[in-house]
Amino acid sequence: MTTMKKKRHIDRSKAFDSSDLLDITNILSSSLEPQKVLNLIIERAIRNTGATSGSLILIDKCTSILNIEVARGFADKIIEETKLKIGEGITGWVAKSGKPLLVNEVSKDKRYININARIKSELAVPLILEDEVIGVINVDSEKINAFSAEHLNFLNTLATFSAQVIYNAQLYDTIKTYSKELTTLLHVGQIISSSLDPEEVLGLIVEKASQLMKAKL
Repeated sequence: MTTMKKKRHIDRSKAFDSSDLLDITNILSSSLEPQKVLNLIIERAIRNTGATSGSLILIDKCTSILNIEVARGFADKIIEETKLKIGEGITGWVAKSGKPLLVNEVSKDKRYININARIKSELAVPLILEDEVIGVINVDSEKINAFSAEHLNFLNTLATFSAQVIYNAQLYDTIKTYSKELTTLLHVGQIISSSLDPEEVLGLIVEKASQLMKAKL
């Protein structure tokens, strides 16, 4: 008598292994463009947790506002109008405490702020760099009890790696901007030192100043 082995179906939204994270870290490490990195992180967070929506939030140190940098599954109006402060809502609580939070029935949690009536479950983890919370990765689901402890562990691991990647990308972008500005200033300096035409020099200064400040006029 022979027995047939049943093929085990693996639900990618509920099962992870080291190859998942290795693949993700390789992809994230391949880019230093901030916006591309942020999009990659939230896409992987949603895909590997089976979420229906999600957002990556960075903290504005000057205003303590949680800025939604990238999001999936939300209308543009919601993204533009949602301006929570540290301590407000589930994401604000995570930003303030520096601890992850899994809420599998948001209607029963007083911290939840309703920005989408269809959301039933929410999972948020902090982005921490050198003991400082710089942001939050947040995923949502339209189902109750959508997320498990395994999802939380995965998102925590993703956030741990992502914080450094985000910092590196932002640093690279800043250095690139400074380099462009320095090149422009050197160019202006060369023109000033080589030209005796005041109109040419003043015109160039105005042109380059407007470029550096991204001014329309």
